[in-house]
Amino acid sequence: MCLQCGHCEAFCPTEALALNLRPEERMPLPEGAGEISPETMAFYLKKRRSIRPLPKQRREFPPRQYYALHPTECVDRSDA
Repeated sequence: MCLQCGHCEAFCPTEALALNLRPEERMPLPEGAGEISPETMAFYLKKRRSIRPLPKQRREFPPRQYYALHPTECVDRSDA
C-alpha cells in the first residue's frame, strides 16, 4: 500500500524510483549532499537537544467522564 509520501524515492541510492507526485517540487541534490564525516556525526549525536520548558503553574483539567460501551452487567468490577 503506497501512501505517496515520497520516502522511497528520496532515499533510493540508485534513483530507481520516480513517483512524480509533485514534479514542481523536485530539485536535484548538490554534489556531496548527505555526506558527513564521522567526527561531525559524533558532534551532532553528542550535541544537546532542545528542551521544552514546563509551565510554572500546574494546569487544572476538567473531571473525566466515562461512557459505557458495553452493558454494565458485562463489566468486571473486581479491581474497583
